[in-house]
Amino acid sequence: MTFTVVLHVYRRSDLSPAEFKKHYEETHIPLMKSIGGEAFPLSHTRQYISHTNLVSEAQSDVGYDAISRMVFEDQSTFETFRGLLQSPENVSRVTEDCSQFLDLSKAPQIVVIEDVCDTRRI
Repeated sequence: MTFTVVLHVYRRSDLSPAEFKKHYEETHIPLMKSIGGEAFPLSHTRQYISHTNLVSEAQSDVGYDAISRMVFEDQSTFETFRGLLQSPENVSRVTEDCSQFLDLSKAPQIVVIEDVCDTRRI
């Protein structure tokens, strides 16, 4: 059974949404793939929040800028990936990269997904 982790992440306030997305896609993800190797998620989906096209006013309270969804083979692979990111040889590279586009004063909200129910239009 796969193991899914969802993060809500916050961009640095001095970056535009386009700059945030550019760094995330062109710098951060390649770094994560190079460090993670075979432990990199089976899929890593990023969804960027539109703060200008609000469906309801309540959405304006959304403080995060992206939802990152990572699907791993299993929890063990996730733990291996996390260990690689936190290892002495990689932690400074990861922290330096994250400081370039994330608001590190706001801890990402991390959620582990156990059950997924999907309803589709016929």
